[in-house]
Amino acid sequence: FPLEYEELTVETWVEEVGRASTSRNFCVKNAQQEIIGHGISIWVMLDMSMRKIKDLSLLENIWQYVHPESVSIEKPIKLTPVKDGTVYNSFCIRYSDIDFNGHVSTARYVRWLSDCFSLKQYESTRITRFEASFMNEMMYGDQVEVLGEQKTDNDYRFDILNGDKIACRARLVFSDKEKK
Repeated sequence: FPLEYEELTVETWVEEVGRASTSRNFCVKNAQQEIIGHGISIWVMLDMSMRKIKDLSLLENIWQYVHPESVSIEKPIKLTPVKDGTVYNSFCIRYSDIDFNGHVSTARYVRWLSDCFSLKQYESTRITRFEASFMNEMMYGDQVEVLGEQKTDNDYRFDILNGDKIACRARLVFSDKEKK
């Protein structure tokens, strides 16, 4: 299935600031400046020496970066634990999995979750929602287990485990591709 590549523009802004997190919105446009997607991410700031979340309300001038404009998608939901899951994969974190902060890069989580589905799934459906909630860091050498369950026909939930700790909870929702 051929992929078409074109120039994309990504606009991003902070919509809200809370004590422990901020919400960052994204608007993706194609070369004709038509909106082709939206995203929302929730960010926290870590004190890297203590590996603890910082209180954002203590940051000077943070409010000057807030632009209270929403996007046309639902905000992320609180993801519940996977109860009767299947182990999709297990492996050890390698050097190529980590980022400059020394923990697993977000792109790796996306890859691990995307790899839980067959090529046939991607040929007939498309991902319409991808949510991930990062709960604990994973580092080089950690042992990973990807546990998942299907909630409905097109709604899947995952826990990515580091031993007995949940490193990430995720949700992928699919919809049928439009017939050409």
